[in-house]
Amino acid sequence: MQHAEATYLGSGLKATYYGDPLGAGATNDGACLWGNVQPAFGTNVVAAGPAIFNNREGCGLCFDVSCDSSRDSWKEQQQPGPDCIAGSIRVYVTNLCPECDANHIDLSMPVFLSIAEQRAGIIPITMTPCGQVDKNKNPISGSAGSVSTSSKSAQDSPSVTPSPPAATPSPTAPPPTNPPDTPPPTNPPQTPSPTNPPPTNPPQTPSPTNPPPTNPPQTPSPTNPLPQNPLKRLPN
Repeated sequence: MQHAEATYLGSGLKATYYGDPLGAGATNDGACLWGNVQPAFGTNVVAAGPAIFNNREGCGLCFDVSCDSSRDSWKEQQQPGPDCIAGSIRVYVTNLCPECDANHIDLSMPVFLSIAEQRAGIIPITMTPCGQVDKNKNPISGSAGSVSTSSKSAQDSPSVTPSPPAATPSPTAPPPTNPPDTPPPTNPPQTPSPTNPPPTNPPQTPSPTNPPPTNPPQTPSPTNPLPQNPLKRLPN
């Protein structure tokens, strides 16, 4: 693996390049043992140091990479202008860079040229993780972030797609509670209505117009005097 001569070392994250301007040497026979990766990834590939590569566990890791203009030392290096080119590009780990430390990655040359001038040789960068894919560029379940499944050239500047929020289980609805039983209504004692008192039978009184018949005392009829018994004479 051939590296550009480092004209800027700096501190923090940094990147160099390898391969040729068409990506040959960076897209085939990588340490991930994926063969020619250009059909799936184009030239958007990177060789990572042992800390990121992690015995092939890091194969397919995705990063959005840009040149960090705040640390561009083109003036100190007496360059004719800035080394950084604005924009970012998405790359995938497909190879190992044995001599790279944890803060150093080796980009394919087409990727490097999309974010920096070739004369720089080594540039300060920023890296944002964007998930992980398999050798066919299919997202791996459980990896952080999300990745694009379409192959992009080194001139593309893809944006990071945020991963959807994890589904939260809905709260378990408490079982319905039955309201306490209420006693059946009781009928109040019936009281006579004040407007309709119960009928009462009045004591019977003789009618003034029809008094009860009275039997008059018998008086002797003048025409029929009472018979009188004649005095019987006693014999002498």
